[in-house]
Amino acid sequence: MGLGRFWSVTIPLVIFSLGHWSGGAANILIALAAGATLTGFYLWRRDLVANMIGHGLVDFVANVLPKLFS
Repeated sequence: MGLGRFWSVTIPLVIFSLGHWSGGAANILIALAAGATLTGFYLWRRDLVANMIGHGLVDFVANVLPKLFS
């Protein structure tokens, strides 16, 4: 499409953030911040696998560990 780097980053980031709507506004902001961080790492290192592992670890710590220790 030739939208440029800014829009190529912004559009998926907004869609990703709004996809976390079920958790409310706070969850959207957390997803926005985490998504922006992972996007920055991807643009810096060009390593999608590392981002996928990082995302998986964050989800594991937030969703699985509390259930294991409760």
